[in-house]
This record gives sequence, structure tokens and C-alpha cells, in this order.
Amino acid sequence: MEYQISGLRYEIKMGCDQFFMPQVESWVNAHPAGFRKAYPARWVNSVYLDTNSLDTLNDHMDGVPVRRKFRFRWYGEDLAFARGQFEIKNKNERVGWKLIQPVDRTFDLQTSSWYAIHQQMLEYLETIKSNLFLELLKVSRPLVLIRYYRDYYISGDGHIRLTIDSRQKAYDQWMAAYPNLTFQLPGQELIVTELKTEVSNARNMANLLAEFPLRARRHSKFVSAVSSLLDR
Repeated sequence: MEYQISGLRYEIKMGCDQFFMPQVESWVNAHPAGFRKAYPARWVNSVYLDTNSLDTLNDHMDGVPVRRKFRFRWYGEDLAFARGQFEIKNKNERVGWKLIQPVDRTFDLQTSSWYAIHQQMLEYLETIKSNLFLELLKVSRPLVLIRYYRDYYISGDGHIRLTIDSRQKAYDQWMAAYPNLTFQLPGQELIVTELKTEVSNARNMANLLAEFPLRARRHSKFVSAVSSLLDR
């Protein structure tokens, strides 16, 4: 089973306090770009993995222009049983693209140890000969589990995708022998609005953002969660 490659996208991500969710939704619904619901809202769950020396985190903290994140992602309310895909999210400044490896197997995060889950993941990738993901998984371990509720929109012309992520929760996995699905990390109260478009359409994003009603700031859910983990 070969992995998939998503196209290049120009991406802007903004965070603001969850108190302002009504204002953000009103802005989206009233915007002249004609945003409409693209998909039903759903929970997004991701286990982010990193090396023992935290190479991924350090690249993000140091502002390295070309960086990546490695995660296992699945959708739905159930945290205990994960069936989804590995993703390598690459970013060069504001341009992003993903490598996606679907996984036809369910992992039990409720009763299995991280060691057992890691071995099952390695065996699966080895079986399907997904060497790129296999080699990355060999040197990585679970760092943090992040979940949030995502609303999906698309502009009237179909060129701009917009998502609103709310109700974010993060769970420390770094020193955990078994998946931690109970004890949340503090300080994850922001909502995150993200806009994505083709690289050729990047200039039109400036006009769209000029009407954003709040003073937004750049935000990484991964960096925010791991910083909270390391500050404890």
C-alpha cells in the first residue's frame, strides 16, 4: 500500500481566546467570500511522535524554515481505539504538504502499553513495505496526544478552505508506559482558525484576512501543548 502525497497549499493559522468563538463564526458566516459548510464537524485526534532528542520540537521552537511533524491521526469521539493514518506534515514557511500512509489496523489505547502499540505499528509498516514511515517510526516515540473539534468550510469559488478548531485537549505521553487518556495538560483554551489555498491563490488571502474581527496571532497546537508539557 503506497502512501499518498497531498498537494502544495499556502496556509495561515491564527489563534484567539475561545471566548471569541461567536465572533469568529459570525465573521465566517457573513464573509463576502461566501463560506459554506464543507463537511460535518468532527473530532480530530493525533498522537505526535518525536525522537529522543526532540528534533521536531526543537526545529519548531528555533523557527527552522523547513520543518515537519510526524503523527498518527484518526477521527471520531473514541480515543480508546485508534484506526487512521500516519502523516508526515511538511512545511516550508507558509507552504505545507502532507505524506499520508493509511493504516488498516485498529490500535487499542485503552489496555495496551505504548511498547506493544509501537511494535504493532512497526510490524504493520514492515508488512506493507512502507519504508519511509517505518524508518521514521523506528527512531520516534509518542510525545503528546492532541484532540480538538473541527468545523470545515469552503469559499463560494471553492479555492479557500477554512477550519475552526475548538475544545482542544492535550495529553502528555512522553514518559507514559501506557497511553494517557485522562490527565490533560493545562493552557489549551485557544480556538484556532486556519485558511488554506493553492499557492497560486496566496495573494487573495491578504484581502480576506484584512476583515478578520480579532487581533489574531500565529499558533501551533503542537508547540503549545509540548511547551506546557515541558514547563511542568
